[in-house]
Amino acid sequence: MTDARGRVRTVTGDVGPDALGTVNYHEHLFQRSPLLPGDDLDDEDASGREAVELRESGFATLVDATPLGLGRRPHAIRRISRAAGLTVVMTTGAHRREHYAEDHPLLSASEDELAAAFLRDLTVGAAEGLAAGQDAAPRAGVLKVGLGYWRIDEAARRAIAAVGAAHRETGAPVMVHLEHGTAAHEALDALAAVGVAPDRVALAHIDRNPDPGLHAELAARGAFLGYD
Repeated sequence: MTDARGRVRTVTGDVGPDALGTVNYHEHLFQRSPLLPGDDLDDEDASGREAVELRESGFATLVDATPLGLGRRPHAIRRISRAAGLTVVMTTGAHRREHYAEDHPLLSASEDELAAAFLRDLTVGAAEGLAAGQDAAPRAGVLKVGLGYWRIDEAARRAIAAVGAAHRETGAPVMVHLEHGTAAHEALDALAAVGVAPDRVALAHIDRNPDPGLHAELAARGAFLGYD
């Protein structure tokens, strides 16, 4: 989760890696998706209570893995972080296309438009829910791209290119949603082509493809494996 300066960007400010303690690297405090009807996470009080339970169980840091366009609530995330005494790293980027309505602007955005949005989240702050009199917007610390089942489609390729541009500018690490753990080597190859080294990548849900040989190969390339 460290950037090019060796610092970790959290919703309450930048910290050193040694301040993180035990980390839950993949969780969602808020998320809404047409692909998951009835499973919306949009209750700040409930998420706040679960954040306290997580901290009391021994974790000190949580990475909220909800990217753009899926009901992410940056200011609520920061409120939860402060109230629970839990360090939270927020995510920017784009999920796989199935998580968005067909007319969602993220699906038609160009590489440059996506890169600008991702960079704004990382360097200026996430504007969702910003109201007069509030603190400056929380900034994201992780980039994310979501892939389909054995598929890197055109929307994902644009997102990967944008993630690469934002990573080259900031050094922010990258999380990849792998559908059922597929296309892992392909994801690393595509990211490497846009300047993201494997040791800057966490492969989420690789445990859903329980192939120990594959896991050893990915680890040998330097990638972090997400058993989540």
